[in-house]
Amino acid sequence: MKAEGHLKKAKKIEKSAEKLDPEADSELIIEGLYGAAHHYIAYALQTRHDEHSDKHSQDPVFLKKYGYHDIRSKFEVLDSLRAGNFYGGRTNGERIRKAKQLLIEIKEWGVAEL
Repeated sequence: MKAEGHLKKAKKIEKSAEKLDPEADSELIIEGLYGAAHHYIAYALQTRHDEHSDKHSQDPVFLKKYGYHDIRSKFEVLDSLRAGNFYGGRTNGERIRKAKQLLIEIKEWGVAEL
């Protein structure tokens, strides 16, 4: 996928996650925010360094390669929130708020012009 495709996909997923009910859909909300974060990261890496991975599991590798340690850390925390909600039973509004904040920070970095 090209950079603009990643940006479009990130925005679409983010908008879709906003429509879900935090009480009933917490797993899907955080999973969606995680997916959107991946696409914002892919967009940034593609536009800044002309490479990225289409696999979310490789995002930390590319972020480390280019020295984006803070964003890498944020993405890993978001992944931890995602796994706790999706595969475990840790669901609550605070986890959703944290995931949303992490996405905001990743998105701001991802779409910022350098």
